[in-house]
Parts: sequence; structure tokens; C-alpha cells
Amino acid sequence: MARKYKLDHIIICDDVRREDNQKEIIIGMYANGEIVFATLPAVTPILTFRLQLRSPEPLRATAQFQVRSPSKLLILSAEAQIESPALPQIIVLLFQRTPSTFQEDGDFDILFGIDEKPRKIGQFKVVDRSKSPA
Repeated sequence: MARKYKLDHIIICDDVRREDNQKEIIIGMYANGEIVFATLPAVTPILTFRLQLRSPEPLRATAQFQVRSPSKLLILSAEAQIESPALPQIIVLLFQRTPSTFQEDGDFDILFGIDEKPRKIGQFKVVDRSKSPA
């Protein structure tokens, strides 16, 4: 059964770390939804997707996350168990790929679903600067 939720935001960055006081440190955030490389193929040691959701009800469910390249190749597929019994329901999920190799430039689709087939919730662009006019 599909669950109701609202996606607050997606942050794409190198890494997210949590301090002892529960504050998060976002490292190497990619601005404007673009990851820019001097040339392709290129590798990032870690690529992290931080999703923040809100749910009108307590959740005990399975989340599915995917990233597809412009040629529709599945480059990341992950599952996470959500167990959030209390309200208010602000849920933070982190999905990482280590390392991430990018072979092509263009728009990469971000797909997500809770107890359902993942659907497109966003995208980011990979830019190859060597293809840009000087």
C-alpha cells in the first residue's frame, strides 16, 4: 500500500555526518542541482542523497531509492526501513554510493517510493566542462 508523505527537500552532497548533539554536518553540497566535472568519466569517492519527508501518520515501512542516468541505466538502488512511531513525522533518510562513477553528462533522475514502486521525485545534472565552448 502506498503511503502518504510530503517531500520537503533533497540535498545532494559528498557526505552527511552527525555530531553528538544530533546536529548534522553537510559536506560538499552540490549547488543548483549540478555536479560539474572537468571531464568524464569521473569518480566521486562518496555521493550522498539526503531526503527529508513529512508524514501525516506514524510510519513503519520500506523505502526504495533509485538514481537513473540519462540513458536510463540504474546507477544506485537502495532500500531503507522506516520506523517512526511518533508524531510529528519528520523523517530524514540518507542514501550513499561509494564510489560513484559518472560516464555520461545530462539529467539524472531521482526516484523514491514508500511501500510502492519508486517514482520520479527530482533530478540533478552532471556537467562535463570539456564539452563546453571556451
